[in-house]
Amino acid sequence: MSGADATITPAQRRPAPRWVAPLFAVLGAATIPWTIYLSLTLPQRMHTHNYRTAWVGFDVLLVLGLLATAYTAWRGQPRVGLLAGATATLLVVDAWFDIMLSSRSEMLTAVLSAAFIELPLAVLCGWIALHVERLVERRLRRLARTAARLRAETAGRTAGEPSRPHGEVGLRHLLRERTRLRDDRDSR
Repeated sequence: MSGADATITPAQRRPAPRWVAPLFAVLGAATIPWTIYLSLTLPQRMHTHNYRTAWVGFDVLLVLGLLATAYTAWRGQPRVGLLAGATATLLVVDAWFDIMLSSRSEMLTAVLSAAFIELPLAVLCGWIALHVERLVERRLRRLARTAARLRAETAGRTAGEPSRPHGEVGLRHLLRERTRLRDDRDSR
């Protein structure tokens, strides 16, 4: 730990302001009576004109969450944790409603889909969200190794060899990405 890190108190390391925890605790507690009220007053069955649109729209959001998580993971961006967390939530909600809204004939498919696809993928997304720092550090190490290899290749050329602009451009790109990742990591 550097000297600058030693002067930071645990309160300064908080990821959220102090008021967030009590506010969300109150909101969570206030939601309990509302949930009980709904459980007593909502009808058991309901027909809706927007059922298909609701499900297709939800699945479009799920697809966007999965693709955004994939893209930010591929780019090594620290915000992959936020997207993975949101995608995990969408997957759990999808599993819940698939099971709860399935007819008897659809129930086995819904349960198998939840057990072997949606919930395991939600766990994976949750793991990514919780370990994003480790993933960024791994990406930084990989970039450093690749940059060192490209530097060695570029430096190892003799004066008479033709230039390899692709290797030099790749090296500059890797160095920019490594700098961006370090800046993102250090700014938190």
